[in-house]
Amino acid sequence: MIKSSVDKEEMLHLVDANLLKKKLADYQPGDTGFIYIIDKNGKIILQPEGKQHISSQELFNSNMNAFLKQVKAEPEGTFIQPVEVNGKTVVEPIAYKHYDFLNWTVATGISDSELNQSTTHLYGSLITAVICVFLIIASLIFVLTIRHRKQIIAEKKDYLTGLDNRRCFMELAQVVEQTSSNIYSIVLFDIDKFKNVNDTYGHAEGDEVIREVTHVLKQFESPNVFVSRHGGEEFILLLNDLNEIEAKAIAEDIRIRISKISSLKCRFTISGGVFEADSDKHNLNEAIAFADEGLYVAKQSGRNQIVIKHVS
Repeated sequence: MIKSSVDKEEMLHLVDANLLKKKLADYQPGDTGFIYIIDKNGKIILQPEGKQHISSQELFNSNMNAFLKQVKAEPEGTFIQPVEVNGKTVVEPIAYKHYDFLNWTVATGISDSELNQSTTHLYGSLITAVICVFLIIASLIFVLTIRHRKQIIAEKKDYLTGLDNRRCFMELAQVVEQTSSNIYSIVLFDIDKFKNVNDTYGHAEGDEVIREVTHVLKQFESPNVFVSRHGGEEFILLLNDLNEIEAKAIAEDIRIRISKISSLKCRFTISGGVFEADSDKHNLNEAIAFADEGLYVAKQSGRNQIVIKHVS
């Protein structure tokens, strides 16, 4: 099922209408049966194409309010609708089921021409119709679930680097902060003179610089090391159960590797600030702020270096 964290409007936005129309055509019951999807306001959202069937105007428009009223009172059932066909009034039974999480109703039935066929054939067509409804809904839920998962991933990843974005990092870091009984370290990196790279070589080259830094950082990811793009040319690492000396050693390794990158038009370096946090003494925001102070000292002291921030 689709998680309740996605509201109805978001789910409807994710629906691939063309795919659903194709499914309606593929699973059309009988020779002239019909399947419609109707929203809460009576608007017919999707209907089969390329088939001979009773039109939506004939089937619903003359009595849509009564149909919606019955659906509201009884989410699943049969609606009896008089239909004018070739100058004659016939009774058209419409089987329906309302899906509250989408605010959609699926209506299906067998058209007039097939109502006059043998009972065996009629039962077969009705069974086919029921199966078709479930297949369509299953296909719809499958598509929505896949697209929902992709959207969740997109919301947590940085579009340029594929690293966790700032929001995702803060969520993970807060879990570490709240559950860890040990120390952890924060390393905050900033690409030196990144504005000059953009101004001199263009933003495309700037993007390549960010990707190259990302490539190095990803090599250090582990169950205890979380890497994120913190924004712009800044990157942040949380190193669980690692003290400031161990964290600085890793940061120095990263700094040296980045300084040796020679595949781009420009050469560049990176500076970093390190802070060792005690979960009992510092909250996450304080730890990041102290690491940022270490980064500031590294910048002011000539760049291309790592500085540990100590607090009394």
